[in-house]
Amino acid sequence: MSICEVLLSNPDKLFPVFDAAMVESQSVLMINHRLKNVMNVKKHIHARIMSLPVCPELTRTTLPRTADVDSFLSITGTVIRTTVMKMLEYEKDYICAKCRSIFTVEVLTLN
Repeated sequence: MSICEVLLSNPDKLFPVFDAAMVESQSVLMINHRLKNVMNVKKHIHARIMSLPVCPELTRTTLPRTADVDSFLSITGTVIRTTVMKMLEYEKDYICAKCRSIFTVEVLTLN
């Protein structure tokens, strides 16, 4: 089975292998590098696949649909607006102004 077939059929299993290989390659490159004393290995890196072939199975120009769940896709487009991320709080700690005790309030779900 070729790497392309594995990538298309099981991307969730192959991407961690790519990430581990990139961490390992950093270590190998640092061994003989002249600036290895000021370099460090970054552990939290992720592979990004680019320049996929243009074929209808992989490429989308619109938002993915439910049929695309668990599929490896290439999505092209232009970002026209971004906003600041909003934190979703499940619980929050409050301090009583009189007695200084701390209590936690959980979010009510409307199910």
